Amino acid sequence: MNRSRFALVSALLLATAAPVVAQHAAPATPARAARYAPWGIDLSARDTSVKAGDDFNRYANGTWLQNTQIPASSRASRCSSVG
Repeated sequence: MNRSRFALVSALLLATAAPVVAQHAAPATPARAARYAPWGIDLSARDTSVKAGDDFNRYANGTWLQNTQIPASSRASRCSSVG
Protein backbone atom coordinates (compact mmCIF):
# COMPACT_ATOMS: atom_id res chain seq x y z
CA MET A 1 0.00 0.00 0.00
CA ASN A 2 2.75 2.43 0.93
CA ARG A 3 4.64 1.59 -2.24
CA SER A 4 1.66 2.36 -4.49
CA ARG A 5 0.94 5.55 -2.56
CA PHE A 6 4.58 6.63 -3.03
CA ALA A 7 4.37 5.86 -6.76
CA LEU A 8 1.16 7.88 -7.08
CA VAL A 9 2.58 10.89 -5.22
CA SER A 10 5.79 10.72 -7.28
CA ALA A 11 3.83 10.62 -10.54
CA LEU A 12 1.72 13.60 -9.52
CA LEU A 13 4.78 15.62 -8.53
CA LEU A 14 6.49 14.85 -11.82
CA ALA A 15 3.37 15.72 -13.81
CA THR A 16 3.00 19.09 -12.12
CA ALA A 17 6.71 19.94 -12.26
CA ALA A 18 7.22 19.03 -15.95
CA PRO A 19 5.67 22.23 -17.42
CA VAL A 20 7.73 24.41 -15.07
CA VAL A 21 10.96 22.65 -16.03
CA ALA A 22 10.10 22.81 -19.74
CA GLN A 23 9.28 26.50 -19.49
CA HIS A 24 12.67 27.35 -18.01
CA ALA A 25 14.53 25.11 -20.46
CA ALA A 26 13.14 26.85 -23.57
CA PRO A 27 15.61 29.22 -25.23
CA ALA A 28 14.66 32.88 -25.20
CA THR A 29 13.71 34.28 -28.60
CA PRO A 30 14.14 37.96 -29.41
CA ALA A 31 10.90 39.91 -29.63
CA ARG A 32 9.90 41.21 -33.06
CA ALA A 33 8.34 44.59 -33.69
CA ALA A 34 4.57 44.26 -33.84
CA ARG A 35 2.89 45.23 -37.09
CA TYR A 36 -0.34 45.96 -35.27
CA ALA A 37 -1.07 47.31 -31.85
CA PRO A 38 -0.86 44.66 -29.11
CA TRP A 39 -4.62 44.13 -29.22
CA GLY A 40 -4.67 43.49 -33.02
CA ILE A 41 -6.04 46.75 -34.40
CA ASP A 42 -4.41 48.54 -37.33
CA LEU A 43 -4.34 52.12 -36.07
CA SER A 44 -3.00 53.43 -39.38
CA ALA A 45 -6.46 52.94 -40.96
CA ARG A 46 -7.96 55.73 -38.85
CA ASP A 47 -8.75 59.16 -40.24
CA THR A 48 -8.07 61.44 -37.29
CA SER A 49 -9.31 64.50 -39.17
CA VAL A 50 -12.87 63.23 -38.59
CA LYS A 51 -14.33 63.38 -35.10
CA ALA A 52 -15.28 59.95 -33.80
CA GLY A 53 -18.63 61.28 -32.56
CA ASP A 54 -19.54 62.75 -35.96
CA ASP A 55 -18.88 59.70 -38.17
CA PHE A 56 -17.28 56.77 -36.37
CA ASN A 57 -17.01 54.59 -39.50
CA ARG A 58 -15.09 57.32 -41.33
CA TYR A 59 -12.96 57.95 -38.22
CA ALA A 60 -12.09 54.28 -37.76
CA ASN A 61 -11.65 53.33 -41.43
CA GLY A 62 -11.22 56.62 -43.32
CA THR A 63 -7.61 56.19 -44.42
CA TRP A 64 -8.26 52.62 -45.50
CA LEU A 65 -11.34 53.72 -47.47
CA GLN A 66 -9.33 56.44 -49.25
CA ASN A 67 -6.41 54.16 -50.13
CA THR A 68 -8.21 50.94 -51.07
CA GLN A 69 -9.46 50.45 -54.62
CA ILE A 70 -12.58 48.28 -54.73
CA PRO A 71 -13.01 46.62 -58.15
CA ALA A 72 -16.09 47.52 -60.19
CA SER A 73 -16.85 43.83 -60.60
CA SER A 74 -17.57 43.61 -56.90
CA ARG A 75 -21.30 43.32 -56.19
CA ALA A 76 -21.25 45.36 -52.99
CA SER A 77 -18.68 47.96 -52.13
CA ARG A 78 -20.31 49.33 -49.00
CA CYS A 79 -21.67 47.84 -45.82
CA SER A 80 -25.18 48.72 -44.83
CA SER A 81 -26.97 48.33 -41.57
CA VAL A 82 -30.55 47.39 -40.93
CA GLY A 83 -32.38 49.84 -38.82
